[in-house]
Amino acid sequence: MLIPNESQDNNLKSIIMVLGAARSGTTMLDLMLGNATDVFSCGEVWCLFRPHRKHHFEPKCLCGNSRCNVWDSLSVGDESKFHAEVLKQPDTNFVVDSSKDLRWLIDSHEWSRSSGINVTNVVTWKDPKSLAYSHWKRGRPIDYYRLSFIRYYGRLLDLGLPFISLSYNKIISDPSNALSNLCQHLGMQYQPGREEFWKKTHHHLFGSAGTAKQVARGDSKLHSESIEYPEEFNRSFEKLNHRKDNEVNELIGELAKREIGNLNSTKEPIEKNHFIKPLWYYYHSLKALYRKNFPSDLPIVD
Repeated sequence: MLIPNESQDNNLKSIIMVLGAARSGTTMLDLMLGNATDVFSCGEVWCLFRPHRKHHFEPKCLCGNSRCNVWDSLSVGDESKFHAEVLKQPDTNFVVDSSKDLRWLIDSHEWSRSSGINVTNVVTWKDPKSLAYSHWKRGRPIDYYRLSFIRYYGRLLDLGLPFISLSYNKIISDPSNALSNLCQHLGMQYQPGREEFWKKTHHHLFGSAGTAKQVARGDSKLHSESIEYPEEFNRSFEKLNHRKDNEVNELIGELAKREIGNLNSTKEPIEKNHFIKPLWYYYHSLKALYRKNFPSDLPIVD
């Protein structure tokens, strides 16, 4: 059970926001970072405070207990105090939050400034073909990935918040090296095997259903081999003429600049104490009020 400790120094505590467009490996990276004794991996916790689908109203902890003692012990009434409440625990130095919602990101930065807690943004991304396939095999149109990619990463960059990026391909091709470098940058201690996230009992909410199943089984395999895409998908994807997609390629270039190995060549923006919230923040806030009262019953997919 988590026990509050009011004497903790907030300067020694950190919030790690794991961000990325849907199907970009945010849940997996969240759990990898959370695979340590001093880290609490909370998943897409924004859905607990801002539910918009029916299953959000009946959250199930990844630990498998119908009444999780950890969540029961947390004060979750005020969303603005959630991260700070978790970090009051004597053995918790980091809270990892993979709530991809950019409104939640903006608000979390405001809350962290008021509480004096450090926050670091880590962004994951998939190459266009891999991302397109992730959506296509779940029944979405072949070009669905493009709008999702441009809208998410374009808005994220426009916010001007500093972040480091890590491509999904690097995570799965050499997980120990990728995670070791990331942990070093975040001030975390890396232990060999930390990438084997399925070996820990996590108290994680929502996120990828497929990744959750790996944790429930207690085993997994990180697929580093080349994917053999179905011919039907290959034909459809080639018709998009993606190599000449300047808008997508420019965003990939900006994300690549912020990879850990390239940070010395990129001047990171300094986070402002105050900035003007974009119009889409208010538009989506109104939509969220509607969805809270009329939630979607979209299925949970792997």
